[in-house]
Amino acid sequence: MTEVIIRVKPLKANSYTFHHLRGGRSFWQVVAGSHSWCPPTDVYETADQISVKVEAAGMKKGEFTITVDKQLLLIEGSRPSLSENCAYHQMEIGFGEFRIGIELSSPVVSDQIKADYEDGFLNLTLPKQKPHRINIKE
Repeated sequence: MTEVIIRVKPLKANSYTFHHLRGGRSFWQVVAGSHSWCPPTDVYETADQISVKVEAAGMKKGEFTITVDKQLLLIEGSRPSLSENCAYHQMEIGFGEFRIGIELSSPVVSDQIKADYEDGFLNLTLPKQKPHRINIKE
């Protein structure tokens, strides 16, 4: 397994446009200008974690940037083209820059996020933050 570096940094909210995904669910896509392609992405959760799986074959781990700010996950990258000096007869494999943004359904523990890139899939595991219970003294 290859580890991917997670960078936690603040995002500029006004530079992104939000579009609702999957009718009524709490996941959102972030679009910031035109991009060459958008890799297929699965987002699912259990009681303890949120998992994200991105199909991005042909990339290297250093070609991803993953940012978490509160409940916004942003995955950015760039897949190089195969060749610029050729005439395509069919072209279905996207290349160039991409940006995927997901509004998370609950807060996560950002320093415990795990990421790996293996067999063309970027896999993220985001542990959910457990609520703190406060007892009232009598």
